[in-house]
Amino acid sequence: MSIAPAVDPVPRVPKQPNFAQKVLALGHIGVLLVAAVVRTLFAGPERPNRSKSTDIFVRTFRSLRRVPAVTVHSIRNASAAGLKRAKIVLKGCTVEPAVQWRVQLESTDVSDVASAQGGTADAAGVDVLPVITVQSQLASAFPTRARSWTVTAEWIVPTEPGFDTDRVVLFFHGGGYCIGSAPSYRMNLAPLCKRLRRRFFNVEYRLSPEAVFPDALHDAVSSFLYLTQVEGIRPENITVMGDSAGGNLAHVLTMFLRDHDLPLPGGSVLLSPWVDLAQTLPSVRDYYRYDYLGGLKGAREDYVQYFLGTTHTDAITASERYVSPILDGIAPTAPTEAVSVRNYDRAMPPTYICVGGDELLLDSDMLLAMRLARTSRNHGTHSPVVLEVYEHQIHVFPFMAPRSADAHTCREQMCWFIESVVDAAPHAVRKQRMTGMVGDERYTLETRYFRRGEVLPPAAATAFLAQRWPGIRATTGDTWEPMRELELPIGVVRDRTVVHPLLTGFYAGK
Repeated sequence: MSIAPAVDPVPRVPKQPNFAQKVLALGHIGVLLVAAVVRTLFAGPERPNRSKSTDIFVRTFRSLRRVPAVTVHSIRNASAAGLKRAKIVLKGCTVEPAVQWRVQLESTDVSDVASAQGGTADAAGVDVLPVITVQSQLASAFPTRARSWTVTAEWIVPTEPGFDTDRVVLFFHGGGYCIGSAPSYRMNLAPLCKRLRRRFFNVEYRLSPEAVFPDALHDAVSSFLYLTQVEGIRPENITVMGDSAGGNLAHVLTMFLRDHDLPLPGGSVLLSPWVDLAQTLPSVRDYYRYDYLGGLKGAREDYVQYFLGTTHTDAITASERYVSPILDGIAPTAPTEAVSVRNYDRAMPPTYICVGGDELLLDSDMLLAMRLARTSRNHGTHSPVVLEVYEHQIHVFPFMAPRSADAHTCREQMCWFIESVVDAAPHAVRKQRMTGMVGDERYTLETRYFRRGEVLPPAAATAFLAQRWPGIRATTGDTWEPMRELELPIGVVRDRTVVHPLLTGFYAGK
């Protein structure tokens, strides 16, 4: 087992603001809000498809980086206080009492003494919780991490009787691995839960800077094993879903399961996943003034440093694929990679990726889809990948601009992908294995381009990819050409007889 990169020095976490600083911060935020309202009303929204309310939110949020009292902990406290005071009613869904389980981390390295001795357990007395054992190649690479802890999650359940109890969506919230919580996402998940008529398992994974990589990943692995081992859910009936950092977590969870020879979920749905923590691709610069994120790396509070537990992040984000999953599918770039096994011969589940056209993460999400499709094709697994780009939309727009036409369309596309592709995948794969037919592998990747909720002709998706690829290639050094190697153009398939067999239902009537 290789040695993981050093994690010192530890990044400095700002102190909690005192009362006077909080008052000043509120005044500062008020000034920023008024300024954003004035700019929007007099100059109009920055982008043509943006509502005034969304534009005010984007301008204000982007300016919050200049407020010293707005820190990770103050955001958490404000969010918790708001949730406590708010009387949120979930239409068509209910939240069941939270469940907990204990995780026991074991290394796959037989020489790991901590695992052999059982590690260090929480002082919780007699254990009455289910115990989930996670065997990880990362355990010996990061020996200072806790070996036993508890994880909490909540069930969001449709109230309408007759929902599908056998199918589950395993969800991980976003927030740069530092903020956000399971309760804060209930309003976003309830409409999807009602529409899909299935339960959502909303996980409260450990956050940074208190917890650092790979703590959140081990929480995610344990939540998947909890569903299969304790709840008795079949792996192929689980769809993993996440937004932003949660999208990163959902994808690296699937990679972990693949590399550790564990059962895989039925599919993945990734909303604006944060998959390149190095943040070097052109879209980070090109759309800095349009997206509300403003970058999570190099800011006054650097979320990447918090997540990794070190101020020296460049080497890790550029080499460790469980940190930057965009690196999966290419040759290792450093001998310090913690998990050396890459089981590319195991098919990744069908994957749906949506991203806004004004996002800092646009190029990385496009590259993730292309590399995922290329790896799948090169290793003969032919797992379908669907990438949808929504023109001028912001980061995680299905949740952050929920009333827009694009958000409505995207949410419907997610649900339709789960119903027509993920739910059908086990039967289709069994049929392919029985008949020896894989389908037309040329169509491993499908990409579509949307404007104001309407899909544009295939040429629009092809032209947009052709426009972004030269900058991506110049940054990454990729020498292959997706137009040629993936046999594009891409987009809505003109002849449905050649579409990937798992996507025939997804494209029917589209």
